[in-house]
Amino acid sequence: RDMLESMLLSSSDQPIAVHIGTENPMKSLSDLSIVRAQFSSGGRVIGSVAVLGPTRMQYSRIIGMMRFMQDRLDQLLKNKE
Repeated sequence: RDMLESMLLSSSDQPIAVHIGTENPMKSLSDLSIVRAQFSSGGRVIGSVAVLGPTRMQYSRIIGMMRFMQDRLDQLLKNKE
């Protein structure tokens, strides 16, 4: 749990990141894939959402859903400012 949390909280220069199988920074997740999207407020990354699933997931569909969620969260946060 701590390893996943640190991975989700670490910021990246990529708004959406995909780690497939052995590309995962954690060896214990080498049989899984992670698709992570960051969201921001005021130009600062404040959180992320991720999907953890099998290496044979439908990446294009998951990435599309993550982009949609990312856009919605960014809009909601922008409206609160």
